[in-house]
Amino acid sequence: WGQGAVASAAPQGLFRELSVHGDKACVISNGYTLQCWGNVGALAPPLGLSFEFVAVGAQHICDVVAYPSRTLRCWGDNSQGQLLAPAGGDYYRIDAHGAMTCAVSFSFASSDIRMRCWGSRVLDERPPSLRTGMGTIAAGDQHTCTLQPFGGVSCWGDASQGQRAAPTSRYRALDAYGDHACVGNGAG
Repeated sequence: WGQGAVASAAPQGLFRELSVHGDKACVISNGYTLQCWGNVGALAPPLGLSFEFVAVGAQHICDVVAYPSRTLRCWGDNSQGQLLAPAGGDYYRIDAHGAMTCAVSFSFASSDIRMRCWGSRVLDERPPSLRTGMGTIAAGDQHTCTLQPFGGVSCWGDASQGQRAAPTSRYRALDAYGDHACVGNGAG
């Protein structure tokens, strides 16, 4: 365990963030250090930075650098634009799937919430209004969903397999992969 370390097995301890894609995973400790394991190959994290959020894609990893900058940092394969993260700061959510990554930023000056996506299969369809804020973002193959702060779910993108037919209730957890999304209410 350590800043930027690559482990052969899952680390022990308490973690604030986890991201998994296929045969690789990364965690961020409560001390804002990053560790990845599995088939990470040349995807070793950069040294000397503290991170708040992590997103593992098929052949790339992106992170939100810790406060105060909250800028995006990506490394790995760039064959489909995976490393072309938008500039700027104040990012507070990020998720990746395949060669696509999406991140959410908040402007304190204008109270403006924006989601930006880059890499392959960037969705042409614009997401629903994000003015109400976001609790979680989850990217699938061709769709993306958000969990609003009060538990509602909004999805956009491909609907060929019912991906945008989000259930209408209040939820506490959200994840997406392939052509599906899952929600949980935390009740047992």
